[in-house]
Amino acid sequence: MPLLERVRITDIGAEGNALARVDNLVVFVPMLIPGDIVDLKIIKKRKKYLEGRVLKFHEYSADRIPPLCKHFGVCGGCKWQHLPYDLQLKYKEKQVRDNLTRIGKVDLPEINHIIGSADEFLYRNKLEYTFSDKRWLTKEEIGSDNKFEKEEYLKLCGQRFWEFISENKNLYTDLIEPLGYKAKEKNEKFIEDYSQLINSFTFEFSKNFCADGKIDWEKLVRLNSAIEKEKV
Repeated sequence: MPLLERVRITDIGAEGNALARVDNLVVFVPMLIPGDIVDLKIIKKRKKYLEGRVLKFHEYSADRIPPLCKHFGVCGGCKWQHLPYDLQLKYKEKQVRDNLTRIGKVDLPEINHIIGSADEFLYRNKLEYTFSDKRWLTKEEIGSDNKFEKEEYLKLCGQRFWEFISENKNLYTDLIEPLGYKAKEKNEKFIEDYSQLINSFTFEFSKNFCADGKIDWEKLVRLNSAIEKEKV
C-alpha cells in the first residue's frame, strides 16, 4: 500500500474520522482534525475512497486542545476530545446537512444550529465494555516483537473493577446506592399500581362473568369468540 506524504486534513467525515483529498480521492483517517499535516500509510483501498493511518506528524492543527482523559487515543471510546466543543458541534451539524442535501438530495430550508450541552464531559449514562482473557494491547505493543501470554490479564469484578477503571474507590457505591433507592421506590409504586389493577380486573370479571361463585363459561366464550359484544 502506498505512503502519502505531507497530507493536509481538511474536514471530518463519517463516524468521526478525519478526511483529506489526494488525487481526487477521499482519504479517511481516525484521530485527526482539520489542519493536521501528516504522512499517511494507506491500509485499505476502495473504489471511491481510501483508508489510512498516521505515520508521522509534520504539523499539528492550531485547533487542537489537550484531551481531558489520559486514555484518549488508546481505549477508542472517544474520537474528538482533542477538538474544541464548539467545533465538534459545527462538524456534526455539517454532517447532518451534507447527508440530507448531498446524499439524500433534500432541498433544506434554513435550519437552526445545534444547541450545545451545558456539560461537555461526564454526562453520559451508558457504558459498554469489551471483555477478553487477554489484556488490552496498545498499537506500539502490537507492532513490537514482544509476545504476550494469555495469562497476562486482570480478574476484576464489582467494586474492584470500577475502582480500577475510574481510580475512585467509592465510585461503585456512589453508583449502586442511589440506583438501589430508586429501584426500591419504583418497585413499591409498581406493586401498588399492579395490585390496584388486579383488584379492579377481579371485580369486573366477577361482576360480568361469574354467578353464584362460578364462572359463566358460555358467556365468556361468546365474548372471546366475538359471537356477540358483551355489554358491560
